[in-house]
Amino acid sequence: MGNLVKHFNLEELDKMAAPTGRKRGDDTPNNGVRAKKAKVDIAEMDTREIAEKGMLESLTVAQLRAAIGEHLSCAVKQGTRKAEMVEMLKKYFKV
Repeated sequence: MGNLVKHFNLEELDKMAAPTGRKRGDDTPNNGVRAKKAKVDIAEMDTREIAEKGMLESLTVAQLRAAIGEHLSCAVKQGTRKAEMVEMLKKYFKV
């Protein structure tokens, strides 16, 4: 039995199995720190740019209503879904 313990390094197995209380680190080159995504300031962007970048869904309903009022010169009825407003702007900008 002593030979088996030495052969399979069972003493080392106990050391490896002991929990450390911490999660295992990531093997990425940046030492587990994720790169933050740069926030795009939508307020400074033109509605056309936002549409071309496919970011219309990130606008609020109020911003969508304002953009439709500005570009389409029409008012959006109360109860209009956000997806419908996004589609209206996509059709207008042909994206």
